[in-house]
Amino acid sequence: MKFRLVVCLFLGLSCLPLNAERPSPPGNFSFWGEYLYLKPSIDQSFFALVQEDLDNDTFTSGTTQRFNNPYGFGSAWRVGGEYASCDAINDIHIEGTYLHRKAHREVSGSFVSAVDYFPSIGTVGAGSAISNNEFTYYAIDLLFGHSLYNCCPFTLYIEGGAQFMHLNAEKKTQINNPAIPGVTIPSAKDHNWALGPEVGAEVTYQLPFCSENHFFSLIAKGRGALLVNRTHFKLNQIVNTSTLNRQLNFDNDPHYRIVPFGDIRLGIEYCSIPCGCRSLLLNIEIGYEFMTYNRLVDWVHFDATSNTGSSFDNYSDFDLQGPYIAVKISF
Repeated sequence: MKFRLVVCLFLGLSCLPLNAERPSPPGNFSFWGEYLYLKPSIDQSFFALVQEDLDNDTFTSGTTQRFNNPYGFGSAWRVGGEYASCDAINDIHIEGTYLHRKAHREVSGSFVSAVDYFPSIGTVGAGSAISNNEFTYYAIDLLFGHSLYNCCPFTLYIEGGAQFMHLNAEKKTQINNPAIPGVTIPSAKDHNWALGPEVGAEVTYQLPFCSENHFFSLIAKGRGALLVNRTHFKLNQIVNTSTLNRQLNFDNDPHYRIVPFGDIRLGIEYCSIPCGCRSLLLNIEIGYEFMTYNRLVDWVHFDATSNTGSSFDNYSDFDLQGPYIAVKISF
């Protein structure tokens, strides 16, 4: 019953007469900037096990907790430019997105051990574990757009082109054991470069609450891409204790894979002709965005310290989500 009421309300609003039709860009050029407040997520961010009340004789009783070092929300930026045809039906546009984030966490307990088994690491005992995660991400999208359907209050816009993406991710875990003076620091890095075709679509519904120079619209955007990704994993391990001082460098051969990408944006847009000046158009959009790169990041894991050759690639998703505000000027 509630669903029917919502449908009836939506259809009723669609049939309301609009005071004015949303204007087309007055000229050929548009520029925009966006501020995004995104929460990144990279799988395999757990870094330490802490055991308490452990039986020192049998090691069979006690409680164990696994600790995570996730990324929090942080600032990201996007800028873009567009050149449109005189009839505003076709255009070419380019945009770039940049994000750099860090995450830090420290835990301690009676028995602390690293979650990741790296070669020659098996530090277990009273002490602490410190995790420092960091990544730098940027993407450049070059797309051709076409206004496929424009009949007020609905518009449908499609686009196609390519995306270039770079992600440099690092996670570092430091193990401190007072019984063995010194530290053990494994640092894992994964470098990713990706390029591939991209397509997208945008649906706009103009709300009936508008005037001659002011317009409001609901917007839903979606993009998808298949990227050829080059990934290169490296591990640097420093063991500096009273009994051992060594550095181990592990280099995984670069390899290529296909990585799917998806992006969804849902928002509301305010469109205005400032001071009635028909040679200028201002758009302000707020909403929420979801982005994902499926199985992008490659973390090499080692099964046990007793067999340094036992290792495997563990691919992790790279996800971004959060609110955004975009300002666009056309002239």
